Amino acid sequence: ELEIEWLEPLPSLTRDQEVIFTLLDDIFTWTFLVELLWNMAGHLWWPFWLDGWNVFDFVVVALGVISVIFPQVPLMNDIRLLRVFRAVRLFRKLKSLRIIFNSLIASLVPVINSVLILIIVTSMYAVIAVELYGDTSSLFFDFQNAMFSMYQVATGDSWAMGVARPLFYNDRDEDGVTEFDSWVMAFFTSYTIVSILLLNVVVAVLLDNFTKQINLENDKEKEASVTNNVDHHCRVLDSLMEVVLVFDNATHLEEMLGCIFDRADINKLGSVNCSEMQTGLSSIRCEPPVNLTPEDFEHLTVGFADDYGRLNLANFSAMMWTKLEIYIKRKVGRVHDKSEPHSFSAVTLMGLKLILAKEEEG
Repeated sequence: ELEIEWLEPLPSLTRDQEVIFTLLDDIFTWTFLVELLWNMAGHLWWPFWLDGWNVFDFVVVALGVISVIFPQVPLMNDIRLLRVFRAVRLFRKLKSLRIIFNSLIASLVPVINSVLILIIVTSMYAVIAVELYGDTSSLFFDFQNAMFSMYQVATGDSWAMGVARPLFYNDRDEDGVTEFDSWVMAFFTSYTIVSILLLNVVVAVLLDNFTKQINLENDKEKEASVTNNVDHHCRVLDSLMEVVLVFDNATHLEEMLGCIFDRADINKLGSVNCSEMQTGLSSIRCEPPVNLTPEDFEHLTVGFADDYGRLNLANFSAMMWTKLEIYIKRKVGRVHDKSEPHSFSAVTLMGLKLILAKEEEG
């Protein structure tokens, strides 16, 4: 019995140990479920499902809960092992791991293309090697062996002593004396240079995407910092500002603002309140749609609305001019921090257009 126990790859658990492990397993499973439900409640419906990490969490937790509720179902114990993939969430929480992970994901297509080129080049050399050395070396007897041998050359695994040098003196002249084949050196040296270049292309792609991900993370941090420092009420009309920025001159802008006001003034009273303005703005195609709350309306209309909280056309127009100027100033500052010349030029033109329109209006 002692010998059999020593031969077991994993010793069996005692009854107490099995109870403890089962209890811990259930505790972690239900803890993960509570965390998932809390996350779903915090992100409501669509925002939760639009995040790939949340979908990944949902699948893993759901499989874990099903395995606890139906432990007798075949393969349930194997399915429970999928919970170890929750460790992948560390890539999202830790910035350094997230940069590496995102860099690898972004590099998949370019790296695959580079590897395909390397495979094609290796296949070409393998075909030539079969024709040249198939009769003199077992390493190039057929295409499969030749491909593996060329792969050995590409990795640098004893390619000179084990692959190339035995072929130098395989040719014999008419008198039976071995001759040095200089073409062997040219063949393998050329392939080595090509393979090194192509492998370095893969490294260059990874480094390029790694740098891009670092810049992207820095931009996100700056964006988050700017967002946290800017009142939410000042941003509620951002999508509407993108719509009205297509104006040609001050007259055109006033006409656009008049059309927006007419959509909101559904009762034709000459003034609008919060609900009427939200109704009018919701009829305009904005991405994302404008969602104006009473708090937003009160904040935006300070100094423009009357004592009853209503806006007439003149005050609405004046408010939109002010908010448009603030919006463009904010965009200029944000794009300048990112140092994107093309975007900076575009936003600068927006600002100049607004200045000219204000001068024309004045």
